[in-house]
Amino acid sequence: MLLECVERITFFPHYINYYVMSTQQRKFYSLFLSSIVLALCFISFSSEAYSQPMTGETPKEVSWPHRLTLGLGAGLNLNFASGDYTIPAIQNTYSKGFGAAPTFFALLEIPLAESWMLVPRLHYSDYSASFTDGKISTPGTVYPNFAYNVQTIGVDILGKYAFSGFHILFGLSFATMIKKTYAYGLSGAGTSSDASSSPNNLPGTGSLYATIGAGIGYDIPINSKHSVWLTPEAFYSLPLTNLGPDNGSLKVSTLRIALSVKFDVGSEPPPPPPPSAPLEVSVSAKGILPNGDMTNEPIIPEQASRTRSSMQMLPYIFFDNNSATIPPRYSRNGATGFSEMQLAGKDEMEVNHAAMDIWRARMKQYQEITIKDTGCNSN
Repeated sequence: MLLECVERITFFPHYINYYVMSTQQRKFYSLFLSSIVLALCFISFSSEAYSQPMTGETPKEVSWPHRLTLGLGAGLNLNFASGDYTIPAIQNTYSKGFGAAPTFFALLEIPLAESWMLVPRLHYSDYSASFTDGKISTPGTVYPNFAYNVQTIGVDILGKYAFSGFHILFGLSFATMIKKTYAYGLSGAGTSSDASSSPNNLPGTGSLYATIGAGIGYDIPINSKHSVWLTPEAFYSLPLTNLGPDNGSLKVSTLRIALSVKFDVGSEPPPPPPPSAPLEVSVSAKGILPNGDMTNEPIIPEQASRTRSSMQMLPYIFFDNNSATIPPRYSRNGATGFSEMQLAGKDEMEVNHAAMDIWRARMKQYQEITIKDTGCNSN
């Protein structure tokens, strides 16, 4: 990157020397442009080093404009005039000129997407330049010096794409000329000041001035809230308007070096919602007995299954021969607790031997019934 910057620095002075200027002008503008390029290279190198997070470091918040932003700026237009432009009154033709003039602007940055913004600007720009290469193709007086003064007020419609503090600008500019005078002369005359005070308008020049261009800038936050920025930028524009359509060609390419101050005027984002209260859930498990009663102990589904079974019962108790004692084969657990569920899986003989327990259980369950008990002997 540093090598690339050095190459650019060496390029600019030779590019400016291409235009016919005084030695003092060439030194001044070469030094000025070299300083600008060095500053941009230093900012770029510092930004790359600063933006590299350490391992495990939490990513930093966005520090460049990303909401509605308002700004004011000023800068210097470096105007490179070109074309074979002929002044009809003297038939002198001029090819290459240069000038430096101020520019002022107010801007609004409107967010469109995560990294994109629409940037309308109102601007005042001065596109003035001076020539010192006058020549004449017919016999007559050569006037080497020619200068014009073009001042405009207009609007820029720009798009902005931001990445890590840097941004790219591109778009169109439309303006109306509020001044378009010129002057020419011999040595010591036909200067920029002469053009500024001249009453003569450029012949054939209209009132609309349009350009298209692109540039780069860097938003430097200057407060802890990242709501105010200082933004240097460089923007190069190509002309869509010929200032001398009736007398050849007079077109002005401009490199604008500017500095602006921006302010975040967007509404604050809504605060995050308060944390929700923890949800408390209480779960209790109950068991359901076969008779429908609930118990605090869970019951395995197989234990809670209900089976219906029908068996024939004889309404008799059979005594042994010559005995009045109930045989032990007949169960008498009804006094200590009996449930018909205890008969599950038993055969008919075993169920009949539990007849006395069954009768007792039914009498407890259905207390309104009456049972008639009859005893018989064997003969």
